[in-house]
Amino acid sequence: MYAARRLFLLLTVTTLVGLGASAAVATPTSTHGSRTHGSLPSTIQLPDGFQPEGIAIARDGTFYVGSIPTGAVFSGDVRTGRGEVVVQGREGRAAIGLKVDRRGRLFVAGGPTGMAFVYDARSGTPLASYQLTTAQTFINDVVVTPTAAWFTDSLNQVLYRVPIGRHGKLGRQRDVTTLPLTGDLQFQAGFNTNGIDAARGGRVLVIVQTNTGLLFTVDPRTGVTRRSTSAARRSPTATASCCAAAPCTWCRTSST
Repeated sequence: MYAARRLFLLLTVTTLVGLGASAAVATPTSTHGSRTHGSLPSTIQLPDGFQPEGIAIARDGTFYVGSIPTGAVFSGDVRTGRGEVVVQGREGRAAIGLKVDRRGRLFVAGGPTGMAFVYDARSGTPLASYQLTTAQTFINDVVVTPTAAWFTDSLNQVLYRVPIGRHGKLGRQRDVTTLPLTGDLQFQAGFNTNGIDAARGGRVLVIVQTNTGLLFTVDPRTGVTRRSTSAARRSPTATASCCAAAPCTWCRTSST
């Protein structure tokens, strides 16, 4: 998830909120960025040294951007460009991929920390943290389904599952499980699994392999992967995947 992923997701912002104009990433205070399309900001500045990576968008148009080196999260309004740091950075944390669920919780992939974090999306209050692995790792992205949050690991051929119970109750540390990935996916040197999404109510997962540009479906019950034939072409720097619509159509980043 690097520049190509951010570009892809920023374009997704425009689609989700129906703005019809390009948006860039985020402001350190409640001030506007530069504007070119009527009253919509075309550029939104982040705090100095923020080093953004993943971005997530809530249904109301609130965006969340994570900081790679500190784990801070900046939140703002894509329509106005106004925002602030809602999760303060701290030593030993990182924020890579992010997702907001319908209960207003922000799930964050912790990169080399091997951890996952959950915050109240509005206040930034920590709700839970999980040590997914203690091995060498890069927890890269996350998708939230009705029954679990799934995290990718770019260095290990597995997914991590944090269960979500009745009424959205988050699982405990001891409930976290590791799902080995088998089937068509073959890990190679470098960064492997990266972006992740879900379809059919979480009964199918979709992952992208960065260093091959290939998409795979995953059976979350068994970990068996199948190479997707829906991708029109390969991209050697593919860094994100998304479920566009039922029954199963996938969109992806292209090389930039």
